[in-house]
Amino acid sequence: SSCRPCRATTLRCRFGYRYAGKEDCFYTAFGSRFIGCKAVCVRPIKIRQCCPGFYGTFCTACPGENGKACFANGKCHDSRSGSGSCHCNGSFYGTACERCKPGHYGPTCKKCSCYGNTTCDQKNGFCRCPPDRKGLTCNKTATYDKCSHGNVTFQCHQHASCFQNGTINATCKCDYGFEGNGTNCERTNMCKGNGGCSPHADCKYDGILNRTCTCKINYEGDGFWCR
Repeated sequence: SSCRPCRATTLRCRFGYRYAGKEDCFYTAFGSRFIGCKAVCVRPIKIRQCCPGFYGTFCTACPGENGKACFANGKCHDSRSGSGSCHCNGSFYGTACERCKPGHYGPTCKKCSCYGNTTCDQKNGFCRCPPDRKGLTCNKTATYDKCSHGNVTFQCHQHASCFQNGTINATCKCDYGFEGNGTNCERTNMCKGNGGCSPHADCKYDGILNRTCTCKINYEGDGFWCR
């Protein structure tokens, strides 16, 4: 508004504006300059914003439960220009910060007290010991016989034997009459390389475990030695 004498009745704002006070100014009248007042006018503007915990054009609720964006375990990128993503606190993670990071448990995602790299149950914090560890926190060494579990944990071939090596390792070795890596075994050709028969003998394999050595024509002997 323009500067006028400081009489409240003369200080008005234009239509659409609201009177918010007055400020000093100077005005001229009858060739003289006087101190006057000028109305401070403001125009109310409505700015649409989402309530805390809501985001986007339609003010969609942030991930989490009702009234607890990000389950109160993180900060939601809310507001109309926000993405609705959760920035989780400390040891929480997940779309809605609803889970604990590995090695943490419980409603506050407390750090597990398990030995080494052993993991714990994320609900109660109980340590999940690997086969070579034991104890409440898996801090003790355990002996685990893989071979005593009927080859369920350590799969050997049906024609192989299991041998324990150390505390947790085991190896499979094919039985006599079979060859392979222990997990896959095939019958050994007993006449392979002439089967130990004399160079002057023929080896005959019965397909199971037996082989016979017979001296060739014009040679005599037991097959293992021919002349």
